[in-house]
Amino acid sequence: MRIHDIVFWISTFFLIGVALGSLNVNGWLITIIVLGIAGGKITYGFLKKNKKEIILGTLGFFILIGSFYFHIYTAATKEKVALDEKISFEGIIIKEPKQKIKVQELTFKLEPPLKGEITAYLDPYPEYHYGDKLKLEGIIKKSSSSDRLIAGFPKVISKEGGYGNQFKEKLFTFKNKVLNVFRETLSPEESALVAGLTFGEQSEFSERFKEALKGTGTSHIVALSGYNITIVATVVSLLLGYFIKRQKAFYITILVIIGFVVMTGAEASIVRAAIMGIIAMLAMQSGRIYSFRNAIVIAATVMVVVNPKVLLFDAGFQLSFAALLGIVYLKPYIDKLFRKNPETESTLNWKENLTTTLSAQLATMPIVWFTFKAVTPFAFIPNLLVLEAVPFTMALGFITGFVGLWSYHLALILSWPLKLLLEYEIQIINLLSKIL
Repeated sequence: MRIHDIVFWISTFFLIGVALGSLNVNGWLITIIVLGIAGGKITYGFLKKNKKEIILGTLGFFILIGSFYFHIYTAATKEKVALDEKISFEGIIIKEPKQKIKVQELTFKLEPPLKGEITAYLDPYPEYHYGDKLKLEGIIKKSSSSDRLIAGFPKVISKEGGYGNQFKEKLFTFKNKVLNVFRETLSPEESALVAGLTFGEQSEFSERFKEALKGTGTSHIVALSGYNITIVATVVSLLLGYFIKRQKAFYITILVIIGFVVMTGAEASIVRAAIMGIIAMLAMQSGRIYSFRNAIVIAATVMVVVNPKVLLFDAGFQLSFAALLGIVYLKPYIDKLFRKNPETESTLNWKENLTTTLSAQLATMPIVWFTFKAVTPFAFIPNLLVLEAVPFTMALGFITGFVGLWSYHLALILSWPLKLLLEYEIQIINLLSKIL
């Protein structure tokens, strides 16, 4: 068995184990079943002198490792906090605050003697920042829609700054400067949309526009994805290629991708895209063959090792991978139905967008229905119309934002064609949301 097949089966069995642990399947039952099947495989392999069966049986024990890992992680990260009673507590803001019109959403890591993470909702002013340490007084509750701990408008007793990672602080500062360029050169609605397309920012969306995105099935365009990674990697590698050697440019590009992921909040879709992008770049750099199968499984495994609860309890994680699996494995069959020839049609062809959208929609439909109890069957229509313009909008948005850091007037000129693209997308989404 080749090394990449071994890695694939280790990762797959580990994920199966984590899934079984997440479902709270009896540990002894899992152990007995795995020992029986794996032992049978190994015995059969020795009798038939089949190394593949021996290796596969041995790797099956990673199911046990995955199950145990989930339970160990759950025990180690179990919250220690008094719920539904008024208490004083301290916490450090560990994520960039989400500033909304009437509220700011803050994610805290609780300080001892308490343990865990909570989401607190405070008045929009005064503004708080990543790395601030706050002492609060209020009631912590379990969210009715998830396992999150939340505190609604607790009283702020004291505040101290400087508890965050300086590198992350600088990344957040850089991103906010680019977002300010959008605000200065575009209308509020246009600025909000391009911020969503480029950095996944959705805090400035109006409730009406959020409903329009949801109703037309186009919410995914403001969820960070592999296209963002492609744009960032391409621009950085091309610029660096003029000044330094290719190998150094390669490693710096990887660091920039990691920085971009951190700067944009490390959502499931962008982490997955970054891991797969880095694996693809490493494969090209070393001259090895890139395997989608392995890249998908490795990306999922890395994310599950960091937080095993995402596998079955994070809809964003599930939708991200389901959409990708649909595009990789369903799309070739849908292409045949539309008699699409990839050798004669560009990636920005309407058939390409249609088959890509249908593939992702079909793959994610069961999860969307189970999680949200709603499906938009005709989502391919607005997607077909909007997706043609999205790549150009994102690329021009990045360029305008970065140029605006040095020249406001040049950014203002670049914003003119950007306005046209954004207005087209906004009008299509708003119009079709009233029809579909």
